[in-house]
Amino acid sequence: MIEPLSAATLGGLAVDTARATITKWVGARIASDISAGMRERPLKQGRPAKDQQTELNLVITRAVELTALELFPGQERLQKAFRRDLLKGHPRERPLVNGSDLAYLVGDVHEWVTRNDPPPLSQKSVDPVAHPYLSVLCRNIVAQFGFRAENNGTKNTILYPRWNRFWTTELLNSHNEVPLPAATDLPIDASPAWPRRFGTYRQLLADRTLTLEQLSPELLPDQYPHTVAAALTIALEHADRYEPAGLASLLLASACVLDPAGIPADLFTALQIGWDSEDDPEDEQGGADPALIPPRTITDTLARLHRLNLVDYDGTFVRVHALVQRTRRDQLDEQQMRTVVQHAAGALDAIWPEVENDPVRSAALRANLTALRGHDQSALFQGEAHPALFRHGTSLGVNGHVNDAHLYYQGLYALCDDLLGPDHSHTLVARNDLAYWRGASGDAAGAVSALAELVTDRLRVSGPDRLETLIARGNLATWKGEAGDAAGAADAFAELLTDFRRILGPDHPETLATRNNLASWRGRAGDAAGTVAAFTELLEDLVRVLGPDHPDTLIARGNLASWRGEAGDAQAAVTAFTELLEDLVRVLGPDHPLTLTYRGNLASLRGEVDDAPGAVAAFTELLEDLMRVLGPDHPDTLIARGNLAIWCGEAGDAPAAATAFAQLISDRLRVFGPDHLDTLATRANFAIWLGKAGDAAGAASALTDLLDDLERVLGPDHPLTSSTEIALTYWQSRS
Repeated sequence: MIEPLSAATLGGLAVDTARATITKWVGARIASDISAGMRERPLKQGRPAKDQQTELNLVITRAVELTALELFPGQERLQKAFRRDLLKGHPRERPLVNGSDLAYLVGDVHEWVTRNDPPPLSQKSVDPVAHPYLSVLCRNIVAQFGFRAENNGTKNTILYPRWNRFWTTELLNSHNEVPLPAATDLPIDASPAWPRRFGTYRQLLADRTLTLEQLSPELLPDQYPHTVAAALTIALEHADRYEPAGLASLLLASACVLDPAGIPADLFTALQIGWDSEDDPEDEQGGADPALIPPRTITDTLARLHRLNLVDYDGTFVRVHALVQRTRRDQLDEQQMRTVVQHAAGALDAIWPEVENDPVRSAALRANLTALRGHDQSALFQGEAHPALFRHGTSLGVNGHVNDAHLYYQGLYALCDDLLGPDHSHTLVARNDLAYWRGASGDAAGAVSALAELVTDRLRVSGPDRLETLIARGNLATWKGEAGDAAGAADAFAELLTDFRRILGPDHPETLATRNNLASWRGRAGDAAGTVAAFTELLEDLVRVLGPDHPDTLIARGNLASWRGEAGDAQAAVTAFTELLEDLVRVLGPDHPLTLTYRGNLASLRGEVDDAPGAVAAFTELLEDLMRVLGPDHPDTLIARGNLAIWCGEAGDAPAAATAFAQLISDRLRVFGPDHLDTLATRANFAIWLGKAGDAAGAASALTDLLDDLERVLGPDHPLTSSTEIALTYWQSRS
C-alpha cells in the first residue's frame, strides 16, 4: 500500500475507525467557538465549476437523506418532510456547493440549517452543541465526501484534491486539546487504531531530523509486511528502469518539495531537465548542451508514476501523499535538496501567468511556492531574491487579498534586508512593492511617506537617471494623488515626463505610460477637456509605436472614452466603449480583467445617458461574471456591487440601494477593514441612499459618525472628507 492513511480512510475494515475519527473532528468543531472560526476562515474563491457543483450537491443530498434515515427510522413521512425543509432553496446556496471550504463545514452547515430549518419562535437560537442533528448531518457530509472522493480506490478526480487536503490538514491534526461535548451522536473511540496519534503524526512527518524508517510503524494498518519507506523505494526503482533512466526520480524529487494537495502538471514540463544522448552527434563533439527532455516524455513518466501509485495524476494536477514526499526527500542530501528547490521555483516562475484570472490556479501556485519555502528558503536567496517570491505577493494582491499582500511584502522585505542588504536592488524592489500594497490596503498617506524615503535611497544608490529611480518617482506621484492631492500628482508627473523624454526618448514605453498618467491626474485635478485632448494625441502615438492591439493602446482608448464622458459627451463615450469592448474580447478574451473593468465603465455610462434600467441589467450580468472569474471578495466584484446599488437607486428603488450598501459595508469591513478608503466611501454611499429612501435623520447620523473617522484617517482636506461635510449639511437641513 503506497498511501496507507488515505487508503484506510473509509474503505474496508477501517470504516469504523474513520467514522469515529470524523465524529471526533465534528464534535471538536462544534464544541469550539463556531462564530470565531467563521470569522477566521479564508476568503471564498468563487463558486466551483459546474461539474464540481454537481458532485458536491450529490454529497449534500445523500448526507441529508442518511441523516433523515438516522433521525426518523421507519417514519417515511417525517423523513420526507426533513429532506424537503432542509433542501429547499437553490442548490448553489448549499454548503460546499456555494464555494465554502470543507475545513469550515460545521459553521457553514450551522448557518444553512438555521436558515432552512429555524428553531421554534420560543427559542431565538439553538446552541450548536445542543442542536438536535447538527453533528449527525456534518458527520454524514464528511463521510459522503470521503466515500465519493475515494471512489473505491479509483479516486474521484473532482473531489479527491479537496478531500486529500482536508484529510491531511484537518483529520490528522489533534483536537484533543478542545473539550468535546458531554454527549455525542456516536461513541467516540478514544484511541483509534492508527500508526500514530493524530496530534503528533504530522509534526513527526515534518521533522527532517528523523528518517521515514524511524517514523514508520512495524506494520501498516492492513498488515502489509514491509515498512512504508521500503515499499515506496521499490516502486520508485521500478519506475526508474524506463527510459530516460532516472527521470521518475527527478520528477518525484520536484514533487516532494511542492504542495501535496495539488501541483499544476505543466510545472513538470517547465522543469529544465536535460539528458545526455549517446546518439547525438553534437554531443560527441563536446560542444552541445544536454538536450531538454520532450514534454511528452515527462507526461508519460508522470502517468507511469500514477500507475505505480506514487502520485495521483489526472492530466491537470499532480498530487502526492506526504509519506511519498518524505521518502523521496530522505534520499536527497543538502545540496541536492537546494538544487531541486531552485529548479522547482524556476518552473513555478515560468508557468505563472502574467494576467491572473483563475483564482483557483493562482491559489495553487501560491500554495506550491509556500511549500518550497518551507523546505529550503535560503535556496531562493542566492545573491538575489528569486522572481517567484515577488510573483507570490503580487498574486495575492491582484486576486483581491490586498491586506495579505501587504503582510507578505512586510515579510519579504525583512528577508531581503537581512539576507541581501538594505541597498540591494531586490531589497529596494521589495520596499517599493510593500509601499504599493500598503496604499492598496487603505493607507495611502503611509504609502506616500514610504515611497518618499525610497526615492531618496534610489537617488543615493542608483542615481537620478536610472530607470528604477524614475519608476519610484512615478509611484510616489501616483500615491500622492490617491492620498487626495491630484494637482500635486499632476505636477510630479509633468516633471517626470521631462526626465523620461531626456533619458529614454519620446517613444519609449515608459515615456508613453507617463504621458498616460499625467493626462489622468490632470483630469482628476479638474481639467477634463485638456485630458481628452492629451489622450487623443497620446493614442495616435501609441498606435504608431506599439500598434492598435497592444494593451497600453487599448487602455488609452478606454481612458479617452472615460474622459469624454467626464467632459460631458456621454453618448460618444458609450459608442467608444462599445467599439473598444469588441476589440478587447478579440485580443484579450471575455474574462480578462481589463475587459471586465471596461464593461463596468460602459454600464455606468448607459445610466448617465438616462438608461438606469439598462445600467442595472448590465451590472447584474457583469456581477455574475466577476463572481465566476474573480470570486465574491475581489475588489472589482465589490466595486461592481456598489455600482449596481447606485443604479438601482437611480432607477427609482432607493430603499434597495440603501439595503445593498448596508450589506456591502459588512463585506468591506471583513475584507479590507474599517479604515480602508473603499470602506469609508461605501459608508458615505449608504448614508446618502438612506436619506434618499426617506430617512434624513438616519443619513445625518451616519454621516456624522463617518466624518469623525474620515478626519482621523484621511484628514480634513481629503476630497471624500470635504464631500461628506457637504452631504452632512444637506441631510441635517432635511431632518
